[in-house]
Amino acid sequence: MPYNGLVNGDGTYYTNTEEERYSLYNLNLLHNNGLYNLDITPLDEIKMNQTKNRDFSNRTFARLTFKFTDWLKYTASFQYEYAEYKTEQLKSKDSYEVRNKVNTFSTSNNDGTSTFALPYGNIFFTSSNTTHAYNFRQQLDFNKTFADVHDVTMILGTETRENKLEYNDRTLYNYDPQLLTYSLIDAGALSNFRGQWGYASFGQQNFAYISELINRYVSVYSNAAYTYDGKYMVSGSIRWDKTNLFSTGSKYQKRPIWSVGAGWNVDREKFFHVSWVNMLKLRASYGIGGNIAKNSAPYMIAYYSNNNQVGGIQGTISSRPNPNLRWEKTTTLNVGVDFALLGNRLNGSIEYYNKRGTDLLANTNGVPTEGWGYSTYSINNGKMTNQGFELTLSGDVIRNNDWNWNISGVLGYNKNKVTYINVEAPVSYLVIDYPTAYPRVGNPYNAIYGYQWAGLSETGTPQVYDAKGNLYTDMTPPEIEDLVYLGTTVPVYNGSINTNLRWKNWELAAQFLFEGGHKMRNTNVAFISSGMGVVSKDIENRWREPGDEAYTDVPRYISSESELYNYNYQSMYANSSINVIDATNWRLRNLSLTYRIPASVCHKLYLKNARIMLGMENVFMVAKSSNAKYLLGGYTKPNYLCGVYLNF
Repeated sequence: MPYNGLVNGDGTYYTNTEEERYSLYNLNLLHNNGLYNLDITPLDEIKMNQTKNRDFSNRTFARLTFKFTDWLKYTASFQYEYAEYKTEQLKSKDSYEVRNKVNTFSTSNNDGTSTFALPYGNIFFTSSNTTHAYNFRQQLDFNKTFADVHDVTMILGTETRENKLEYNDRTLYNYDPQLLTYSLIDAGALSNFRGQWGYASFGQQNFAYISELINRYVSVYSNAAYTYDGKYMVSGSIRWDKTNLFSTGSKYQKRPIWSVGAGWNVDREKFFHVSWVNMLKLRASYGIGGNIAKNSAPYMIAYYSNNNQVGGIQGTISSRPNPNLRWEKTTTLNVGVDFALLGNRLNGSIEYYNKRGTDLLANTNGVPTEGWGYSTYSINNGKMTNQGFELTLSGDVIRNNDWNWNISGVLGYNKNKVTYINVEAPVSYLVIDYPTAYPRVGNPYNAIYGYQWAGLSETGTPQVYDAKGNLYTDMTPPEIEDLVYLGTTVPVYNGSINTNLRWKNWELAAQFLFEGGHKMRNTNVAFISSGMGVVSKDIENRWREPGDEAYTDVPRYISSESELYNYNYQSMYANSSINVIDATNWRLRNLSLTYRIPASVCHKLYLKNARIMLGMENVFMVAKSSNAKYLLGGYTKPNYLCGVYLNF
C-alpha cells in the first residue's frame, strides 16, 4: 500500500520500506486527496518532539550598616535578581502534530491533489522569559532609654522596588537544524484560512509573540513606640506608597496608610498580686491598611494586532479607563489580652477584631452612554465587614526531666457580610455560577445560591419553590429573586490542635485541623437521564415506584426516549438546596515519631546532632457526609515520610 502524501511538495512519495519502519497509530487523516498520512506510534511521537530547557537565575545582595552611636544607626541594602528561562522545541516533520497542522492549512484541487499554505518540514519553537528585579532600602533606627523609665524606639525608611518581566517567542516553519534555514510564510493569508477541513485559525501565537510587564513601587515608612516603666505602651506607624499600578493622578497616591496602638502590662503594677498569673497584658490598635489589585489598571486596556484584511494595526478594547482606581482600604480595630498562668505552664491570647473594607474593587453595571451598558467593569465601590475573634492556647500537661506533653491550639471565628454593592446579574444562572461577581448586600461574599427544594413528585421528578412559595415541577423559577441564600463556602470557624509528647529522646507529634459552619455545592450528583455515566453511589436510593418520594430525594432514572424526559430536571435538582451540603470536617494532618540520637553517640560520629523521623501526612478525615468527604479529598491515601537529619 503506497503512501498518498507528498513530501515537501516535490512529488516524491514515501516508499513501502519507510512505511514498514512505523506502526499505524491513530489513523484519522484523509487519504485520497494528497494529504500527508504517515502514522507513527506514541513512542516515536515523543522522540520526534524534543524540548530543551535552559534556566539561569541569580540573586545579588549587599548591605551597609553605619552606627553613629549606641542608639542610632543607618542601614542600606540593595538586592538585584535576574532570571532567564529559555525553551527550544523541535517538532519533526514526521510527527503527527506537524502533519496535522500542515494538512489543516491545505486546499483541495480539482485534479485530486492538495495545495499547502504551510511548508511541510520541521517546526522550530523558541521562547525566552526574562525577569529583572531590584529592591533598594534605606532605614534609620533609633533606640534609647531616658532616665531608666522612658524607652523610645523609632524607625524611618524608604524603599524602591521594580519588577520587569519580558517574554517573547517565535515559530519557524520548514526548519533545517543542520543548515539553520527556514521558509517564510504568509501570516496574513493564514489568519483567516478556510481549507478542505473547514475554517482554521492562525494567530500571533503560531508565529511570534512579545510582551512586557513592569511594576514599580516607591515607599516612605515610619513607626515609633514609647514605653513608660515597662508598663504603658503607645505606638504608631505611617506609610506612603506610590506605584504605577493605579491612579493616573497624585490625588490618591498621597493618602497614607496608618495605625495607632496602646498596651498595658497589668502584671507589673504594684497593686497586682495574683501569684498564679505570671503575665497579663491588655492591648488595642486601630488603623487603615491598603491593598493593590494587580488585575486592574487606571488606563483603558486594549489588545493590538495586525489587521490582515486591510493592513495596519487594529486594537480591541478589553476594559474602560478608571482614573480613580486606588487602594482597597481596610479599617481594623483590634482588642486583645495576652496571658501566662500557673508558672508559665499555660500561655495564650484572645483577640477580637472588626474589619471594615471600603473602596473594594467590585463589579458595577456599565453606563449606557459610554457604550458599556451591557457589561460590567470593576471600580472601587464595594464595602464589606469581617468581625470575629481568635483564641490561642498552649499548655504543658506534663513537664519534668524525662517527660513533657504540650498541647496547643488555635480557634478562630469570622462573620463576613457585604454591606454595599452596585451590580445586578442579568440572569439567574450567573448568580449560581459566579456568586462573587454578583454578591448580595447582607450576605457573605462567598455565598451559595440556589432554589428551595420541594421534594420529589408522585412520579419521582424534581420540584422546587419560587420566592413566593409557588411550586415548579417542570422548570426552574425564572426570576433572580427566586434564588435563596444557602450558606457560605468559607469556614465560619476553624482551628488546629497540636500535641507533642516527649519521653527522653523520643517524640510523638500530631496535628489536627478542623473547620465548619460553611457549605459546599454537591457536584457528585446522583442523577442520570440517559446513558450510564459516573454518578454518586446515592443513585442506589433513587425513586423507583410511587410512594418512594416520602423516603428519598434522589430522582428516578429517565431515558431521553421517555415521555417524562425534561432537560430542565437536572438543573432543578443540581442547583437546589438538597444538593448544598455541610462541609464541616476534621483532619489528622500530620503524625510523626522522632528519635534524637544521644549527644554522646553524635560526638563519636563527629556530628553536632542527628535525628530519625517516621511520619504521615493527610492521615485521615472525618466529614458530615460521604459526599463532602469525597469532594474535600478525604479519600486520598496518606503520604508516608522517612527522614534522617544530620548536622555536622
